Formats: sequence, structure tokens, C-alpha cells
Amino acid sequence: MMVTLCSTYSIDYSDIISIAALIVSLILFPVSFMISKRQANNRKIKDSLMDDVSDIRKDYRNMLNSLFGGKLQNQYVISWFKIANIKLNSINTFTNSKFKKCSSLKAMRIGDGMRLELTESDEFIKSYKDSKSIISLGAQTKTSIESRYAELNDEFLKMINEINYY
Repeated sequence: MMVTLCSTYSIDYSDIISIAALIVSLILFPVSFMISKRQANNRKIKDSLMDDVSDIRKDYRNMLNSLFGGKLQNQYVISWFKIANIKLNSINTFTNSKFKKCSSLKAMRIGDGMRLELTESDEFIKSYKDSKSIISLGAQTKTSIESRYAELNDEFLKMINEINYY
């Protein structure tokens, strides 16, 4: 069917449908672009946070390998735990504001427990008393700290999973 607007112009219904489709496309394109951009930005934030958690996880592993190998000084260990706690606190503050559910508080508690266990161990105290800066840990202390590290490692993996799915 054809609609005549004036003597020189005529429009088919198919033309009206094409014009309507063009108008709808022009309206929906910016909306879909904004949604896509928001999703890409959220993905970048999540990837960055997951990388940060993964880096802290690696830092703990490297520090413990050096500690168990008798390569670390007591003052370094104390400052290292302070820095690790600051990093975890920073991640916790951001993830709580952005994702609400993800929290690094449990990881911070486990890390604090590990620090306390280490710094209150007989070997650590002896390294201070003897003015010996290198820490040499016994088998029992190593086993206990390894157990806490396994728990901490699980918590880091949970954090990465929570960040990824929120």
C-alpha cells in the first residue's frame, strides 16, 4: 500500500518501517555503547583487584620461602608484615565500597595471626636477644606457619573468586 503525501512524494509502509527502525537504532546505539563501556570499566577494575590479591599472595609465598631458607632478618620481617597489612587493608576498603560482599578482613586476621605466631616464637625472640638478625626457624614453628599460610592462601583464592563474580 502506498501513501501519497503530495503529488510528487509517495511513501510505502515499508519506508515508514525503515525510518522507524533507523530512529530506534539511533536511540539504542548510544545506550548500548554506554552499557558496554561500563562493563569494560568494571572488568578492568576487577582484573586490577584480582592482580593485586594475586600479587600479595605471591609476596607471602616468596617471603615465607626466604624465611624458611634462613635468608631474612628479624627487622625486615616485622616491616614486611606491616606493609602486607597496609596492602590488604587498602584492598579491603576498595572492595567493600565497590562490591560490598568481598572482604579481606579474614585474610588480614590470618596474616596477623601468622605475624604474631612468628614474632612470638622462641626462635624469633632468640634472634633479638642474641643480636642475631637472621631468623632460623625450627620444624615446629615452620609447620605451624605453613598451616596458617595454607589457610591464608585459601582465603586469597576466595577473594579472587568473589571479586570476579561481583
